[in-house]
Formats: sequence, C-alpha cells, structure tokens
Amino acid sequence: MRGLSDVEHTTISAIDREHLVPISPAMLEKDILVREAILAIRDAGQDEGCQLVFCGGTSLSQAHQLIERMSEDADLRIVVPDGLSRGQTRKLLSTVKTEIVALLGDAGFPLVSEMRGRNNNSYMMGEFAYQSRFPRQDAAMREHLKLEMTAFAPITPVSQLPLATIVDRVTGTVSDADTIPTISVMDTLADKVVGYLRRTSQERAGLTRGDYDDRQVRHLYDTHCVLERLSNSSDFDALQFADRISDLVSQTVARDVETYGHQHEVFAGDPYAVLRDELGRVRDDDTRTRYEQFCQTMIWGETPSFDDVTGTFINLARGALGG
Repeated sequence: MRGLSDVEHTTISAIDREHLVPISPAMLEKDILVREAILAIRDAGQDEGCQLVFCGGTSLSQAHQLIERMSEDADLRIVVPDGLSRGQTRKLLSTVKTEIVALLGDAGFPLVSEMRGRNNNSYMMGEFAYQSRFPRQDAAMREHLKLEMTAFAPITPVSQLPLATIVDRVTGTVSDADTIPTISVMDTLADKVVGYLRRTSQERAGLTRGDYDDRQVRHLYDTHCVLERLSNSSDFDALQFADRISDLVSQTVARDVETYGHQHEVFAGDPYAVLRDELGRVRDDDTRTRYEQFCQTMIWGETPSFDDVTGTFINLARGALGG
C-alpha cells in the first residue's frame, strides 16, 4: 500500500517536534496521500471524452491555497461529453468508475469494500486504504481516504493549478509541478452556500441518507476564509462580486433541485423558501458546538470565531438568495 516516503516522514516528525501546526502528524500524513490519490486519477476518463475536475474544500486548500484546514475527502466533478442519452451516460460513468478504482489500486490505494454509485452513477463514492506511519490521535479521523465524484459540469471556467499540501505550505516548498483542472473559487462558494443549507435542511427533515456529517460546518469556515481573502485583494469589486455570486447561486439552486429534489420534496417545490428558512437557523447551539469541535482537530492556521464565520455566511447567503 502507498505510504509516506522516508523524507516525508522525517519532515512531518520535525514539524510535530517543533509544534509548527496544531494538528496531528497523522492528519499531515493523510493530507499528502490525498494529494497523491488525486494525481493518480487526474487523467481518468480522458479516452472516453471525460474530464475530471478537482473541487470542494480540498481544492480551496491544496489548489487555491485560500483556507488553512485539513480535508480528509477529495471531491471531483466528472464532465461527460454532450449529447449522450441517460443509458449512454450511465454506461460511460461505469467505465470511468472502473478505471478510477484500477488507477488507485495501481498507485497503492486499494478499494475498501465497494465503489458505490447512485443516480445512474452520476454520484460515486469510495474509500481507499493507505499505509499509515503515524497513529491516529483523533477518534473522528477516518481510517481511509474518501473520494466522492459527481457528474456535474462546472458553471464557470476551470483553471489548471498545482497542488500544495499543508506540509508544503508550512515549509515553503510549494511547487508548480503536477497540475490538475480545478473548479473556480466563485463556483465553489456558490456550491458551499447552497449545499450547506440544503443538506442541513434535509437532515432537519429526517431525510438524510445515512449518518449526518457533523463536519458540514466546514462550509461556514471555508466561506468566511475565502471571502476574507477575496475582499482584501486590491482588485476586489463588491458590486461585481455580488452580481456574480447571485447568478451562480441561482444556477446552483436550479441544478440541485433537478438532482436532489426527489430526496426532499419541499425543497423541490420552493427551494428558496427552504434555504432562507435554514439560513435563520445557522447560529443555533448545535451548530456552534459542531463548529467548535471541528476547529479543535481540523484547522492548522488561524481559527475564526463562530460569530465571525456565521456572520460572513449569513450576509453572503442573504444577498445571494434575495427575499
């Protein structure tokens, strides 16, 4: 199985001894191996005319380098060719799924159990094993790498970006090598605003498939950190940003109604009412507790307060959702 090189192990051990970051060596190790897994599959599906695009919180950390937290999961979008029937798309995605499992296995990340697919393989998720050289100190830390892939075309153009791990950023050894197509920051922001509110509303209604992810609060943290960085840049135009994020949120809502509406009929019937209602619950006590627990184990940089992150999220979502 894939594990750290001796050099990587030595570097992480030194970071831990010098207390350069407040997260465990096992987290730093996993962050490196998440990158290696992503790079192993970046060309999957190309022979079939597909493209894998890196997205989600891990892309904000490793590709855009806008947040300072660990992400145990890797999210990718699969862009399929236009003009395919539902059956052709399902068959194509099944082929890509098989190829991804094979590529990860060849790279030393064997599949644990099975690669699950839903909605005609438009959503796929699998857990992959790796060799750990550090003990897990956080009971909530997953034993394996988790990869999720969704057949969504990005709303905005993608960029080819290099990946930097937490260790790279702490030691100042970020390289421009090994790039991967990556979704834009704006597309990711819209997805986080809509996705967080939709998922928490669905959980509140008792309609969640499987166990609820207590770390959904990461979307609050991510949104705050990204907006802080964007708004402090010299070329930030607040009016232009507001118009753009509102448009992207509108497109994201329409996509999610089509994709997830069958799971949450109230959301499908009046998505904006559902999202606005959930926005009014963002600062409840349960969310505060989850956020504080998340901060204790996942953030390696500055930790913004719950009031700050929810304030940023509420202001952004309120403006983008209207009403």
